[in-house]
Amino acid sequence: MLTGYDSKWINTLYLDKVMEYENLIQAFSRTNRLFGDEKRFGIIKYYRYPHTMERNIKEAVKAYSGDIPTGLFVDKLPSNINSMNYFYKEIEELFASAGIVNFEKLPDEKSERAKFAKLFKHFNLRMEAASVQGFSWSKTVYPVIEADGSETYITLLIDEPTYLTLVQRYKELSSGGGGGSLVDPPFEIDTHIVEINTDAIDAAYMNSRFDKFLKLIQQGESDQESIDKTLKELHKSFAMLSQDEQKYANVFIRDVRAGNIVIDPDKTFRDYISSYMKKAEDARIARIVRRLGCSEDRLRDFLDRKVTEDNYKEFGRFDELLNSVDLLKAERFFHANEQQNYKQYRLKMYINNYLKEFVLSGGMDPYSNILREEHSSPKQAENFSAEDTTDTVVVEKNDSEPAEVYIKTTVDKKKLYQWHSSSKALACMMETGCFAYVEQKVCLDDPKYVERQEETGKMRLTAYAKEHEEECFLQFIEDDKGNLHYVKLPASVADKEFRYSDYIDEDILIKYGLVNEMAKMMLEAIHEMEFGPALKELMSKHICNYSVNLLRSTTGLDNNTISKMWGGQSLTKVNVVSACLGIHIPFPVSSAMLELANIIFRMDKPPESNMTYIQLLTLRWASDYDDIYEDLKAEGINELIKQPPQLIKKK
Repeated sequence: MLTGYDSKWINTLYLDKVMEYENLIQAFSRTNRLFGDEKRFGIIKYYRYPHTMERNIKEAVKAYSGDIPTGLFVDKLPSNINSMNYFYKEIEELFASAGIVNFEKLPDEKSERAKFAKLFKHFNLRMEAASVQGFSWSKTVYPVIEADGSETYITLLIDEPTYLTLVQRYKELSSGGGGGSLVDPPFEIDTHIVEINTDAIDAAYMNSRFDKFLKLIQQGESDQESIDKTLKELHKSFAMLSQDEQKYANVFIRDVRAGNIVIDPDKTFRDYISSYMKKAEDARIARIVRRLGCSEDRLRDFLDRKVTEDNYKEFGRFDELLNSVDLLKAERFFHANEQQNYKQYRLKMYINNYLKEFVLSGGMDPYSNILREEHSSPKQAENFSAEDTTDTVVVEKNDSEPAEVYIKTTVDKKKLYQWHSSSKALACMMETGCFAYVEQKVCLDDPKYVERQEETGKMRLTAYAKEHEEECFLQFIEDDKGNLHYVKLPASVADKEFRYSDYIDEDILIKYGLVNEMAKMMLEAIHEMEFGPALKELMSKHICNYSVNLLRSTTGLDNNTISKMWGGQSLTKVNVVSACLGIHIPFPVSSAMLELANIIFRMDKPPESNMTYIQLLTLRWASDYDDIYEDLKAEGINELIKQPPQLIKKK
């Protein structure tokens, strides 16, 4: 009778005649043949005598189900929309409690990720059910026929871009939160959801936002409020990207605003992101090839294949990559990196582990903190001139000549303090305010390399900075005992090394462009102001963008104290230094603020807190305030600054 409808693919049967009992059940059963994720239930639509058919269905089900129809009828569209709203609210609350806006990344806690995985799976099941019942993203309000025949309405709380964002976050559950090698999460992942392709829709949505933003920028007459509003919309769309893609999207937008990019009308926003990511990947590959001398083509082939732990050794390709390594180059690199831990007999193990981790992680460099593989043996120099711009490492005649020197960009805060105290060159550089100590790097304070987070005011390295270390980080040249010999400027400033003990006068600093433009702008903005108005101006939206509430929640300075400081009162050392560290102002500006507050710190005069205060304002002005407080607390001198409110709550 209905053999033609006995299909796993067809999910709807249209009836134009009245049926009953076994004929009706047979028709329903054949049409309702389930087919996994592709078809979770069937739909029956009847047009003739609908009230009679409704009665016949109830009687047939009662007769053939033993009067137990549990699980036979699925929820109607309004019920599914209600469930979608419920699960969306739960997901929204989960991300909000984790402090995440716009669903831009996964929560850090595994328990929170597991809960998201469960909630979104339930949401998707309801959405798929609703989709075959008439649900569409283009429609947000749906009618509901109540039992008494009256009509009400239900409004969908989530839109399609937000849904696509959640799909992207769900996909990242199996990769630890964004990029890198795949890991097995401690909860079930629905592969049906992971396979949803969102690229085309993502691109269209983001392009529309980017085009709007670009028009405002190119007009040149748009007010800042309109630009900020449009930029916020664009940033919200970034949440649909992976974590890695979001980083490069932000770099691209900064370059657009800085006028560093000539826009190609034939390129989409997604094209530019892909281009930036490709350049970063090329840089990482070039770095590995330079260090190990291995085959670039074979290395690229592995990344293109997206190999896994199970198949990376297939067909001997990995062995061929290992065999292409220049052992002399590899030995120099690992000897410089492992230092005292280096063992010659482990060389092949070092090479194997390095390349294996690189190809399995999709191109993440486990040795990204090491700038150069080795450096030529240092030579003694009779004279050292500040005008000398060669790239040769030299040591003073009185110094013992080390057998090896190592160039690194990562430095922990204790060592940075020690070097600042003993190295005139480093002290002179840091006092310019041109460098920010962020994420254990001493980086040029430029928006291209260091960004302020809009919500928290915290300073972080940009993705571009992490991929271009030589361009923006200070490089420290040490011997095998960790003693500092030279400080090398970032490549974007000059190809120049200074002996650690050299004093660098102002003229030389200016010659190399070591003048913080942001600090200069801040000093111009507060010129001839008293302390109170100056602090208020620095906190304003167009400079540091620090509200009273944000400063209070960051430093513990209460509203009353901040108000008094704006009025030129309560200008104690603790309050003034806390405010300067809280809003992250470079040393030339904090030095001016201290002067306005009639506070003087002399490194060569007691108490010892003078030295601590100067080092905090010189070295740690870009660090997270609560990290600074914790470090001081560990030394038993946390009374030097205000206690952050969040640390009070932890007690």
